[in-house]
Amino acid sequence: AEGKSGSDTCLDNEIWDNCVASYTDDSGVYNGEWKNNLPHGKGTHTYTNGAKYVGEFKDGKIHGQGILTYSEGGKDVGEFKDGRLHGQGTAFFTDGRMWIGQWNNSKWVEGQKFAAGDSAIDLIKAGADVCLKTDEVWDNCVGERTEEDIGTYTGEFKDDKFHGKGTMTYISGQ
Repeated sequence: AEGKSGSDTCLDNEIWDNCVASYTDDSGVYNGEWKNNLPHGKGTHTYTNGAKYVGEFKDGKIHGQGILTYSEGGKDVGEFKDGRLHGQGTAFFTDGRMWIGQWNNSKWVEGQKFAAGDSAIDLIKAGADVCLKTDEVWDNCVGERTEEDIGTYTGEFKDDKFHGKGTMTYISGQ
């Protein structure tokens, strides 16, 4: 059932503009800022399917910085455009994988992909910066790099070298 509710600053207005209100419709409940009768600014939309978005809206759409948590437990964090992860963002998958980098219309473009259980995920969740392939020098960040004829290192980098916590998987299998 559709309806307006709460201690809203919009209720006395015919057009909801520059005010805060809750609104319920078939998609769920939106609580936040309004402009020209549309969600616009900061808000929260809790969907009937169990998903929840907390962040910025523009002209009635998810747009700007936010966190979209899916009902099955996955989560997208970062920049959104027209309801999709777009720009810098991180996807947390229910199986424990994490992809960080650039997104275009919810499709991963570039960055770092980390497997479930990867030690780098804990470092990143603790606040470490992610090394991007576009960075000239990897310094004070976490990433994954494959060295020809040696193996793959996942962990911390300083001055473009392996440094700190990390895991090296050698080609020889050691």
